[in-house]
Amino acid sequence: MIVKSVLQEDLLTLAEVKELLDQIRLKRADEEELGYELRRAIRHADLFAKGTAEESQAMVAELMKLEKMNKQIAVKIADVRPTSKDELRAIYAKERFTLSEEEKLIILAKFKKVIDDNYFIKELNKRKPSWFTDSWIKQNINEFENSFDHSLERWRKLYKAAQTQIKAATSIIENRIYADNHEKKKEAYKSLRQAERQRDLLLNETNEPGKSSGKNKDQSEFYPYRYLASEGFLPGYNFTRLPVRSFLESEDAGGEFISRPRFIALNEFGPINVVYHDGSQYRIDRLILTEAELKLENGKICPKTGYFLYDKQYGYEVDPIINETLQLDPRKHVHTTLIEMSETRAYEVERI
Repeated sequence: MIVKSVLQEDLLTLAEVKELLDQIRLKRADEEELGYELRRAIRHADLFAKGTAEESQAMVAELMKLEKMNKQIAVKIADVRPTSKDELRAIYAKERFTLSEEEKLIILAKFKKVIDDNYFIKELNKRKPSWFTDSWIKQNINEFENSFDHSLERWRKLYKAAQTQIKAATSIIENRIYADNHEKKKEAYKSLRQAERQRDLLLNETNEPGKSSGKNKDQSEFYPYRYLASEGFLPGYNFTRLPVRSFLESEDAGGEFISRPRFIALNEFGPINVVYHDGSQYRIDRLILTEAELKLENGKICPKTGYFLYDKQYGYEVDPIINETLQLDPRKHVHTTLIEMSETRAYEVERI
């Protein structure tokens, strides 16, 4: 039995692989038919390899000069040769940003340098917060990656919902069953424009259709600093923390997102409610949900105190405020079809 060992491993671009496979094909030209796996590999390389091996190597070398670039991503870029932002985003979609131990130490040193200020020293000596320790600082630095990832979750859900709407509308538009003047196809075109508008707002890329300049990008709901501050990842800068947003669809298939603090949104963005914005009247008609969120929750209300029991507290049989056994009316106090309020959508009723 012959045992082979791996002497060296390296990431190669598809163009380099194609060059190596071409050399193998030439060497075995006089032999019998090539093996199945080798033939499949050669066919794949012939179909998808872009440029020459030399060009790909040069591209990878240039990309590796960029900050935070790694070999795997550089090779993917050289293979795909993205021509748009969307194609480049697709390459980075599953990448996670990580901090090295050296970078964590640099951040720690810079944070302590900022805190070593007369104002902060006086405030810390006066207030003496028990939580402010070296362990707390290090814990926050170590949790940075997960916190950053979590803060982008709502944006991802909104983007996924917009993409799903685009896909559904496109499916109807391309379906030959419907004539071009069919009502369903007209609605699909309108839905497509609105979904594309949502996507553009999420990407912070465009202005309101039919308007000259619209909002500046740094005033957009999804301007990075504003969005990350509202999600609690960055300092507040007076932005509402963890707001609920609503997409207001205009008659011209445009629209924009507006946000409200949660305690206001529960009332203002409730089902069938009317919202007045920028000279128009809108009616809330649906939640923006992804399939992963379509999960109903249970909850019950304590009759005497109005305390709401849900999640881990749903099983309580005693009112936690007055410590009395619960006497519940299933029709009034028990709810089994609850869903957390997320982003909503509203349609334009009339122009004021």
